[in-house]
Amino acid sequence: MARVKVNKVEDLNLIPLMNLFVTMIPLLLLTAAFYHIGMVSVSVPTQSTGESSVETGKASVTVNVKADPKGLTITASSGTISPDELKALDAFIPKKGNMHDAKALTAALERIKRKYEQSDTMMLVPHKTTSYNQMIKLMDAARTMKASVGGKMRKLPLFPVVVVTSLVE
Repeated sequence: MARVKVNKVEDLNLIPLMNLFVTMIPLLLLTAAFYHIGMVSVSVPTQSTGESSVETGKASVTVNVKADPKGLTITASSGTISPDELKALDAFIPKKGNMHDAKALTAALERIKRKYEQSDTMMLVPHKTTSYNQMIKLMDAARTMKASVGGKMRKLPLFPVVVVTSLVE
């Protein structure tokens, strides 16, 4: 006797697929990386052909800070101030251990800011070995200073416009 084929309709077995989801979803959730995205306000140098936005008649300087493995070299540049006066603003801050001295940078920039109050731009020239964290600390040190105003300590703008640039070699 020959067997008769009986077509049985079977339901789709979803248990293995459900087991996979039950184990994979918690695993993926546990291994997911949650990134905190922060923004750092910086600008880059641009070339323009329009008029300058700098007010005429008020002396201001642009501070250049070169961060290299030995320390921080501070120089100033301006189109309205004599080279001798600019040379007097130059400073060198050696590294403390393997980190740049942010407090000494703030103190040096405060000295320049007190003399040229209209100044608001600092150009940071990091060395290729300067880490991202060191750059952020230097930029933060340049943006604000603590000063006593009316008997209270307040944060005042120091050089709020920080331009990150590099040397062309």
